[in-house]
Amino acid sequence: MKVNSDYHTGVSFKSGLTKPIMDSVAAINVAEAQSAFAQKYGVKAHFAESQFYSFAFSKVAEMFEDMSKRYGLPFEIKPPKIWVYNKEQLINKQMPDNFCLHADLPVFNPKEAFEARSIFMRKRDDIQKINKEHDWAFEQHQRSSSHFLGDTIHEWCHNLHMNSVFKTENFKKLMLHKNRLQSWSVYDEIRNFDKGQKKQIRRALGSFAADSNSRSEVAAEGLTRLITESLDPDTLLVTNNPMDNFKKLPAEVRKIINEDMNL
Repeated sequence: MKVNSDYHTGVSFKSGLTKPIMDSVAAINVAEAQSAFAQKYGVKAHFAESQFYSFAFSKVAEMFEDMSKRYGLPFEIKPPKIWVYNKEQLINKQMPDNFCLHADLPVFNPKEAFEARSIFMRKRDDIQKINKEHDWAFEQHQRSSSHFLGDTIHEWCHNLHMNSVFKTENFKKLMLHKNRLQSWSVYDEIRNFDKGQKKQIRRALGSFAADSNSRSEVAAEGLTRLITESLDPDTLLVTNNPMDNFKKLPAEVRKIINEDMNL
């Protein structure tokens, strides 16, 4: 990829994809990986025969557990379920390719709701194409990182952000007279940021976070940037506490992450 050293206040990213990683992905037995993931992390996962997502979620779960243990970061919360799906399965075909539920909601079957914080990823397995798309989105100043694990990290961060917001007194107060299925609207109600912050958010994290008008997207993109900056290219674990670089983010982004996640 071409590294753009002017974007994101001078930080340069690399996509992270190497030949050894590609070989590791190609060698994965999805059924075994899915079973091992559930046993190790206690999360029901449906990888839908995707070698890429079997690899990606295994690495990202290990990554967040490692950061929690080594640096005491509040990253131990895991999504209730992880589901790799095909678009035609969705009730709402307008849903984005990748998403993390903001409430207990049905996704495939109107009579069966998935728990809030469950993660859904559209099935994909062409890792080189995924890598190129991440490069392009970063070069176009859309996303905060070009790393091939960026989307998986991003959705895991949504899970963490929601877990923190759901515990706030403001959220609890707004939910007093609502049921769990209505938490989606309550979460949307409190997650918007001041539009005056857009310029600095766009400069630091790209247009996706800035144009979303969503504190949740700002937190997810901000943390994704910090984490991918810190990853070892071989182990895909961080080499330092990502929050050591927190001050590199503009005040507008730090304020949102601080207020919502106490980081």
